[in-house]
Amino acid sequence: MLFRSAEVVIHIATARAIPVIVGKTKEEAETALADEGYENVAFEGERSDEPEGTVLSVTPEAGTRAKSTYAIVVKVAEPYVVPDTTAMNIDAAAAAIQEAGLRYDVSYVDTESQPEGTVLGTQPAAGSKVTSDTVVVVSVARARGAQLMQLTRALLSPGSTIAIDGVSYDIDSLDSVEYLGNDTVAFTVTGRPFTYFMGQYISLDSRQVSGQVVWTADNGIADIL
Repeated sequence: MLFRSAEVVIHIATARAIPVIVGKTKEEAETALADEGYENVAFEGERSDEPEGTVLSVTPEAGTRAKSTYAIVVKVAEPYVVPDTTAMNIDAAAAAIQEAGLRYDVSYVDTESQPEGTVLGTQPAAGSKVTSDTVVVVSVARARGAQLMQLTRALLSPGSTIAIDGVSYDIDSLDSVEYLGNDTVAFTVTGRPFTYFMGQYISLDSRQVSGQVVWTADNGIADIL
């Protein structure tokens, strides 16, 4: 009996292994994992200073034997992004910036057009992609009137002296303060007029007197009327 020869092909199964993909791009990682037959792959973003889309880690780690259905998690670099904090208050803005993984500093802008403490914008601008060491400078509205009234209260605190229309007063009390606009604050004080005569201090009875303090842009005193 004659036997006809035949070729026999034997298929030997080889275990799959997680490929080396750390440092590669997301697209390269997708291709490498697909070539190994892995289908259950999840890509997750993670803030990093690495170029956007760079693979930072893979779980299980490279070289691990795993079935094609095994769940694989790939962490991919995403940039730090400055959040939009416009119209927030400073507390909310600070929380948003810290949540974005960044630090912040505050710069005050004197204005009458926005409520005190309102965020006007940031530098870098909202949406900017930045590195982890970036300090976001938050511009915050500071009411000019409130600031100048505070300075006026400090200037006219009880025990201080002031000259109004050429007359010096020892201030007993600050009775009222009102911002008039144009860097001008009106005030009313109760004080004792005084002078020196031949080296002697002479004081009269207390009286109420009103006036105005005109401030410069850098918070100096331009005039007292």
